Amino acid sequence: MEAKHTPGPWFYVSQRDWAHRQDVHITAMNWGVVAVASIDWSLAVCEVQRANLNLISAAPDLLEALKALVDDVSDRFDLECPSTNPGIKSCVAEARAAIAKATS
Repeated sequence: MEAKHTPGPWFYVSQRDWAHRQDVHITAMNWGVVAVASIDWSLAVCEVQRANLNLISAAPDLLEALKALVDDVSDRFDLECPSTNPGIKSCVAEARAAIAKATS
């Protein structure tokens, strides 16, 4: 499935610091701004907000790694065979669902 998102890598940079808020842009090399977010330093959840920025920034890398992992596992195991570990089948199915969600 062909991805429709801006290619990675993505990273975030501070664009403006306010008294209690920091505006950040999630950007992609040679593509510009992918998303805009704010961290409100007055909130107790500001560390959660920073963790969210890290997760969003890592999204293209995570997607590519997951695709590669699914391809590798699919090459190594016959996922249609009844004797294949059900845990492997389940993980591959969940990974494929996550890939579809990210690329639809």
